[in-house]
Amino acid sequence: KAHILHDLFDVPLAFAHSLAQQQMLDRVYEQLHQLRDGQSQEEHESRPRVLVVQVSHSLNDRLWAMGSALCYARNTRRVPVILWERDAHFFPLFFEVFKDMGTVAVIEVRDHDRNPIWPFKSTDSAEGDLEWATLAWVQFDFVRDGHPKYERAVLDPLRHLGKNMYIRTDR
Repeated sequence: KAHILHDLFDVPLAFAHSLAQQQMLDRVYEQLHQLRDGQSQEEHESRPRVLVVQVSHSLNDRLWAMGSALCYARNTRRVPVILWERDAHFFPLFFEVFKDMGTVAVIEVRDHDRNPIWPFKSTDSAEGDLEWATLAWVQFDFVRDGHPKYERAVLDPLRHLGKNMYIRTDR
């Protein structure tokens, strides 16, 4: 199924393998196929995509990022995947806080900056997997070198049309 996600939906293999390791591959696979099967003839040219949102810090920050991501995914025909980073600000596992309703794929990671489970930047590649370059990368509210940089990262449905997306909400 990892190779099917890669071939049909441009999901990077390293990401698909991360889903498989945490028993979330079937969930994403089924949701992408449901979205594809529910398309009209004119929509069939564009394939459904994945929206990965990395959430971290306080529960409030996580809820805000997840709520926005879930709405954006629904409105743009993407399957949401939550990258739940357990950090010093909030350490519980996702399913210790939320009931598993079987609708959202979650990847648990402990301190992703120190223990990355796949490449983070659009310039990185995993085993020559070019799908990393096809992702739309968006990062919000990040601090670099101790100075806040208020970058206006905008989710533009036209610019990001037809792309899997990775959103990182950061400090």
